[in-house]
Amino acid sequence: MRKNKKSSRSRRNLAILYILIFIIVAFFVYWMIKHQRQKLPTEPNSSPKISETEASSPATNHLSTTSESEDPNPQTPIQNEGAHPNDSATLTGAITYLSKNQDKLTVRVNIDQYLSGGTCVLKLATAGHTPLAYQAPIVSSASTATCQGFDIPLSDLTPATWQVSIELFSGDRTGLITGEVTI
Repeated sequence: MRKNKKSSRSRRNLAILYILIFIIVAFFVYWMIKHQRQKLPTEPNSSPKISETEASSPATNHLSTTSESEDPNPQTPIQNEGAHPNDSATLTGAITYLSKNQDKLTVRVNIDQYLSGGTCVLKLATAGHTPLAYQAPIVSSASTATCQGFDIPLSDLTPATWQVSIELFSGDRTGLITGEVTI
């Protein structure tokens, strides 16, 4: 019976010790968090500093602290200049990649307009040779389109400077993109 009382007291004392340790650790963590929060406002600001001349220049006026609701004449930023590309009567774009790769000529084209379909016709011409023509579908992306791509075997081309033209057809709109490549 005596051993039972002793082991029961030991367990109780051990439980009390664990509880006290937990309370001390919790208080210490609470104190550290509170102490750290009090330090934050007094630490130097790590945001970039703007000199008076930079703050008054038009390029950095968007950094002002007044909200748009306070400004009696809010201005909408200009997204791009000129007409929206999708409103154009002709299709425009650019050759984004034109290069020889191992045994093929790779041609990639980006179209400025959003198109849901159409055709790209690649024409290659050089003096003294019959012009070559290849066709690929137009593929739409989020706000523009592209030609699916052209991979022309170099065995189809003789060493020369080739004029590259890509004709774009989509609905009632057409366009022409040109370039040059030396094989």
